[in-house]
Amino acid sequence: MAIIEFYVMLTFDNMKLLVKQKEIRVVEVIEDVETSVKTEESLAGIMGWISHGEQQFPVFSLSDELEILDYLPAKRALCVLLEAGVDAIFGVTCEEVVSLDHLPHLLVYPMPDAMFSVHSPLHHLAIYQEKEIACITDSESLLGYLSAYAEAHMAEIEEHEDRFEHQDDDIEPVIVTDNEDKADIDASALIV
Repeated sequence: MAIIEFYVMLTFDNMKLLVKQKEIRVVEVIEDVETSVKTEESLAGIMGWISHGEQQFPVFSLSDELEILDYLPAKRALCVLLEAGVDAIFGVTCEEVVSLDHLPHLLVYPMPDAMFSVHSPLHHLAIYQEKEIACITDSESLLGYLSAYAEAHMAEIEEHEDRFEHQDDDIEPVIVTDNEDKADIDASALIV
């Protein structure tokens, strides 16, 4: 017996992203998202936080090319809280949320080789209403994608900071004790 999956379409920019209905915990209005975040949170791709129950969950905004944005795009009206596994919950901003359980013919195909990327959370394409195309992901793949971005971005920042700190170690300080010594200093020694 085939399992029937019901999908919900999240729309943002030109992206139509399908996730399974059972992976959605709740849909909130964007006004409920707190957009002030700490610098390290922003660097990890978090653009805000949303409260649900008595907990707060990170919120992410994606472009239609799945770039992680550190701001809230103007047209985003909703935040969808997705459940990935037992304890992982996170939000994604979108313009519209539409249930597709009323569509009788949702055709699902594996991602074509030309569109496949190892790092992409997208794994299938869907055709609905005979000619409309949407991408399919799942909450665990999306969370893995967001986590990989955060780890790579934080590692890049740490590497840059380490390089900057060690760069100063090679510079000899110039100490000037009185006016006579100033005239003897080679000007090139002052250029860093």
